[in-house]
Amino acid sequence: MKHCIFALFLFGALLHASTVDVTLLNAGNGAIDSTGRYYVGPYNLTINGVVTPAMCMDDFVEDNLEDRWSANVTAANSSDFSSTYLGNGGETLNGEFYTSAQIYNAEAYLFSLIIKPGADQADIQEAAWLIMDSSNPTYASNAGVQSYFLAATDNAKSFNSSGFSIISDVNKFGAQEFMVTSPTPEPSTVVLLGTGLVAFGAARLRRRKQSKA
Repeated sequence: MKHCIFALFLFGALLHASTVDVTLLNAGNGAIDSTGRYYVGPYNLTINGVVTPAMCMDDFVEDNLEDRWSANVTAANSSDFSSTYLGNGGETLNGEFYTSAQIYNAEAYLFSLIIKPGADQADIQEAAWLIMDSSNPTYASNAGVQSYFLAATDNAKSFNSSGFSIISDVNKFGAQEFMVTSPTPEPSTVVLLGTGLVAFGAARLRRRKQSKA
């Protein structure tokens, strides 16, 4: 009986773990952007204590090393972006409207590039910022940035972003929003895991009863 109660308790705890604890650990290799002011990463975050590479997607907020916050996790290929900074809307880029799903798809595409060895991290990072702030003249005037920006928007509808997640401060815009490789189970996965634990506990209980019979 104790095993079953423990499984039920653990399932309840997992089900209610809707946020993760995030710390900005470091700025990756320390490369800076074309302005000479901002690190371009990829950064390293700790998410519930696990170190993971990350790319920030906006330049609206300036984060500092060792900053800590609570964040929502949204799969980049989700159908619900209500916990992200864009919500379930979208943006117009180069005269064409892109849904939030497509924009985060474009960001996931850029993140897949920036983590490769020898990547042009400054231009890729600025392209990611340009997607979220398309009126920024500093990034828009850079030919290299424009090249990655156009590649990202070209891939916005076709890139497979499964395996990538969006880390969004629960207090929207309290910290930068980051793209990472999926570090934590999505809610549906947690439910399945919890269900499995309950089933495991029940099976153990049944076996114990049978052994005593």
